Amino acid sequence: VNFSFVTVMIALGSSMKSDGFHEELIMSSLLGVSFVGAFLVVGSSFILPYLRRVITPTVSGIVVLMIGLSLIKVGIIDFGGGFAAKSSGTFGNYEHLGVGLLVLIVVIGFNCCRSPLLRMGGIAIGLCVGYIASLCLGMVDFRSMRNLPLITIPHPFKYGFSFSFHQFLVVGTIYLLSVLEAVGDITATAMVSRRPIQGEEYQSRLKGGVLANGLNSFVSAVFNTFPNSCFGQNNGVIQLTGVASRYVGFVVALMLIVLGLFPAVSGFVQHIPEPVLGGA
Repeated sequence: VNFSFVTVMIALGSSMKSDGFHEELIMSSLLGVSFVGAFLVVGSSFILPYLRRVITPTVSGIVVLMIGLSLIKVGIIDFGGGFAAKSSGTFGNYEHLGVGLLVLIVVIGFNCCRSPLLRMGGIAIGLCVGYIASLCLGMVDFRSMRNLPLITIPHPFKYGFSFSFHQFLVVGTIYLLSVLEAVGDITATAMVSRRPIQGEEYQSRLKGGVLANGLNSFVSAVFNTFPNSCFGQNNGVIQLTGVASRYVGFVVALMLIVLGLFPAVSGFVQHIPEPVLGGA
């Protein structure tokens, strides 16, 4: 889910709740504007070639820089324990910093190896080492997984469908801003993947990426979750591993489908402590 939408959705939902609206109506309204807003992104993908004078290399470069700077904050927060740790007052304690530092050292160490296989597997190995260390320190609690069903089939429009025009104006604006963010992410991906950032191939990449953002957000709203967008952190993974193959994306997409359908499997991933992710 795109971080840009989180604050907006919380604000809109809190406003409706303070006005006395039922929780299901709140969800149906938020998902309704997410559903309609996705068409703005889909439409934007077809007019990107006409925005070359607006989305110049300078503009996309600034966006890439801002994305990189924003990821530093995300990594630091995860490294210290995440937002949950900030709420509980345990942010930055020795356990969180120790686990995050351990993962960071493992990732850097393997990234310095001469073997391409070890370099590519550095992040995965770091995550595994951090997970094991977290288990030993008692930072992982699997009790919430005891009552999880074996399989879960998502129900389209579980909360119904409603639409609020004034909410759409707010969410639609964020959708349009996410197009610019996607352009920056895709440009950064092309750069670290050593692909051109000008010309027909680049324009085709931008169009396909923005179109995929819109279609993914459309499907997300149908299945009761909020808008999706490009994930900037993947650029760091490509830079570290040197792997930019689209087949990796296909495999990861299949993995996400499995995780979504089988809660017992996704529970293990959801319980990865934030410092482990921050260190990686």
